[in-house]
Amino acid sequence: QPLEAHLSLSRACLQVLQAQPIAWLVLQTRSVLVARDFDLLAQMPFATLNVSVETDLPAVHHRLTRSSVTPARRLALVRTALEEGIQTQITVSPHLPSSPHFAATLAQAVGKRGRVIIDTLLDGDGAGGRRSKRLGMGTLLAEAGFPGWLEHCREQAQALGEELRTLLTPAQVLWSAAGFGTPPETGPLSVA
Repeated sequence: QPLEAHLSLSRACLQVLQAQPIAWLVLQTRSVLVARDFDLLAQMPFATLNVSVETDLPAVHHRLTRSSVTPARRLALVRTALEEGIQTQITVSPHLPSSPHFAATLAQAVGKRGRVIIDTLLDGDGAGGRRSKRLGMGTLLAEAGFPGWLEHCREQAQALGEELRTLLTPAQVLWSAAGFGTPPETGPLSVA
């Protein structure tokens, strides 16, 4: 949220959770602002950073997402978080039209330590696709040059997953709600 840059409420919450660890904390973001909290996250073995990267195509990103942070900047954030020792996952949620190189780009970003969770406009909208249809996603995708994408988004996402499984380990490629609900292997919690 825009006010977060000034109020630092997320950082204050992280400091509380650092002192009182919980079983599993997930931070879901599209913002690179989270990088300012890497020092805390690196000390929280129970924390997982999820970074949304829906597409690698700048035109699709610009037209269909509400984020000003480009996919390239988000991927760089993922690489940096992993280098800092932070459990990090890319959430392709929802999977939008992407380049033929998207799987390779994602695999390179997560390397051997991160994971990728794939979701679709039908599986991940919380309403079995009704919300995406009500929001006119089929029309928006058609206007962006991808007619029929909504109706076939699950097949597109499954193909992405299959390609990723050839580039990563099966444990690194997860699907939809089950993937979001699967904590990474963390080992014992350490209380600060």
